[in-house]
Amino acid sequence: MLFADSPDRSPVFLSVTPNLRARGVDLPVARRDPTGPRAVRLAWTPAIPGTYAPVSAYAIYRSDDGGSTTQLVGTVWTTGPPATDCAGNALPPHLFVDCSIPAYGKRYVYIIRPVDAQGQLGDAYPVAIIDVVQPTNRTSISRNAFRPGRGESANVIYQVTEPGRVRVTVMTQTGEVVKRLLDAEVRGAYTTDIPFNSRDQGLAPLVWDGTNDRGEVVASGAYFVVLEIGKSRDFRAVAVIR
Repeated sequence: MLFADSPDRSPVFLSVTPNLRARGVDLPVARRDPTGPRAVRLAWTPAIPGTYAPVSAYAIYRSDDGGSTTQLVGTVWTTGPPATDCAGNALPPHLFVDCSIPAYGKRYVYIIRPVDAQGQLGDAYPVAIIDVVQPTNRTSISRNAFRPGRGESANVIYQVTEPGRVRVTVMTQTGEVVKRLLDAEVRGAYTTDIPFNSRDQGLAPLVWDGTNDRGEVVASGAYFVVLEIGKSRDFRAVAVIR
């Protein structure tokens, strides 16, 4: 079975959770898929049937070894029961969510092929290549600027890949300590599935309300939220507006 050439036939890579990098031709920026911990969401435009048998399904193949071998991980039917996302929600016929959790440090290749009513495979769409980068010790901040006078604050989530004493501190641009948000032993680690992340562990986020250790609201300007564990340091900038 053949499919007419068309620039619109390229699959569109919609979303991938943090720590995944998507590469390919005309792939949009990766975004988090809310239905799975690190689900991969693929979307594509319909294959053009022309004058031959119409498309009855799309076969989704994935390579877990960078492209050397592939395996069928899902079939999306154009008619009949729809595919679902990780939360069980029905998906349109040109969208697929792979809910299996990929391993860090690996490269995954997704291949989409249309299928006709006789089960014959059509030409493959261009592949989507996903590199799952190793996690790092880092923080993320809910906003990059806030106004304490309006009751605003910044939530800080931390991720650590090793056990040890974790310090999260707000500092000035010259390195002066403004506020200590965390100083505690954390059993941080990561597996091939997921690193230690305070949000995923159900811990409340650290909150900086724009005050120093004495409870005084700091002056307007840029500050750094610094995470320290062992010899590792991570900086995130945040601005206070008064």
